[in-house]
Amino acid sequence: MRETDINKLTILLRDINQNDDSLFKAISSIIMQVGINLSEQVHIMILSKQSTINLDKINQFFPDLALTLLNDNQLTDTQLLNLGLNEVDTNWVTIVDSRDLLFSDGAVLDFFNNITINKNLEMLTFKYVYRVEDQKTGLSKFDRADFLNVPYGKYFNIHFLKANQIIFNEKLNQYLLEDFTSRVMNLCRYPLWVDLNNYYLSTHEEDNLSANFNEFVIYRLDFLNFMKKHKIAEDIYLRDAIWSIVMAWSMMVQINETQNDEYLLQLGKLFKLINHIADYETLLEKECQNQGVTTQIPYQQLAILMR
Repeated sequence: MRETDINKLTILLRDINQNDDSLFKAISSIIMQVGINLSEQVHIMILSKQSTINLDKINQFFPDLALTLLNDNQLTDTQLLNLGLNEVDTNWVTIVDSRDLLFSDGAVLDFFNNITINKNLEMLTFKYVYRVEDQKTGLSKFDRADFLNVPYGKYFNIHFLKANQIIFNEKLNQYLLEDFTSRVMNLCRYPLWVDLNNYYLSTHEEDNLSANFNEFVIYRLDFLNFMKKHKIAEDIYLRDAIWSIVMAWSMMVQINETQNDEYLLQLGKLFKLINHIADYETLLEKECQNQGVTTQIPYQQLAILMR
């Protein structure tokens, strides 16, 4: 393993739109950071599949930044992220989407201040800010969150990731970030939650639920198997399994596929993880209430399909 520097940070900057305009805006929010020596303390690794991207051109606009480029349009997003993760030679890494921004000019300074005074950390979690539109008035407001499966505003210790062999699941595309972050959160013994805004999450395009249902099931099955392998507490495992089943069922309801045997068979793969528990129906019904799902799960139909 290469030597890493505890006082340095790598930002994996994902060129999601494959568009120079959004990429430059994201980089601009990094160059605005104050209170640190950006060229010495922060390495920005651009992950792109643009065929026309030019690092020399980017360096002309941002000569005071330490920039590198990983560019390969033959790789999937997941493969490109894993390649970037493998190239990290700093002690800390964070992920930035080119559609988004660091929240303020002190976001990175807040990170460095916290790792200086808190030793042995494996992860830091800050708040991210996002826009919410009121459906009745059409007006927008801003809210803030630090959800467990969202990577934005989170900083990961690279030694912790490597020691636990946490990488991005190459079976996934839509849920690769959620899966990665969830794995970190479940294994992390020394996280630090910081009640400061650190990241601005822009409005991303809505995903196609029908196209992503099968991937969601794969994501949750792999993640739950990961939990089993690492001997995560049974109550936490059960909580996540219950949530997964109800979320998958909710997706089926939204796309009107509740009577589709192919979808039910996929749901059944998750259902098998908990149907040995005596009160599983009660647990699932309670979670349906929590998620606002009113359509009844067809337990008997699932049992017949799984025979």
